[in-house]
Amino acid sequence: MDNAGDVRISGSGTITGGVYNNISISGGGKWNGDVECASFRVSGGAKGSGDIRASEEIAVSGSFKSQSAVYCGGSVKISGSASCDGDLRGDGSIHISGGAACGRLTGGKVRISGSIRCESARAESLCISGGCNIEGDCEAEKAEISGATNIKGLLNADEIIIHSGGKHCYSNIGSIGGRTVTIDNCSPGVNILFGFITVVTGTPSCTVVTESIEADEIDIMSTKAEVIRGNNVKIGEGCRIRRVEYSGTLDVDPASEVEEAIKI
Repeated sequence: MDNAGDVRISGSGTITGGVYNNISISGGGKWNGDVECASFRVSGGAKGSGDIRASEEIAVSGSFKSQSAVYCGGSVKISGSASCDGDLRGDGSIHISGGAACGRLTGGKVRISGSIRCESARAESLCISGGCNIEGDCEAEKAEISGATNIKGLLNADEIIIHSGGKHCYSNIGSIGGRTVTIDNCSPGVNILFGFITVVTGTPSCTVVTESIEADEIDIMSTKAEVIRGNNVKIGEGCRIRRVEYSGTLDVDPASEVEEAIKI
């Protein structure tokens, strides 16, 4: 893109599909057709049809709406609002501190301190401290969650840490699987649900609800699950578990309920 030109819109304008260097929109901009560029920055409003492919950076601090997919070889930063009818991918990193919605979310290092709604998520490392609603599976090498979370499919990572607790901080997860799974009660207290999960007043006994947990090492609190399968399993206070299957050790807090425990 060395010979490509820059595009700057500070009022209103339309970008036709093509190859560009740096694109900056601080007013109201549109694009028609697929766009390739080094960077795509929005501090006003931008909407259009056609894929956005940026090699270095995508930054949104205003509003952004794409009828197609968005790809970036570097970093994606969203502090405003962004929606993509297609997929959102950032090979380097993705940081969402505003609100975003997309198809499949894929990134290297993904941090969500705002809100995200997507079909599925995949990352090398995933940190959620805001709110998320994932229709399918969520996969990462390491996942740390402390916000209001709704994952309808499988949460799968080598290391999973979920900080439960907080008056309005609930996590509903289809199933959980990994090498180590830790669910503690050390949430900093997220009080915003972004419309994804119904607010229930009062202090809950179980703030993480899942169908099953499978891992080698399991250490949980404030969790409701149908089945837990693992090697060494520690069930702390505030849990309601229907069935535990373990091959190593089992430690159950007297304040928790386990209907059936089987050593295999």
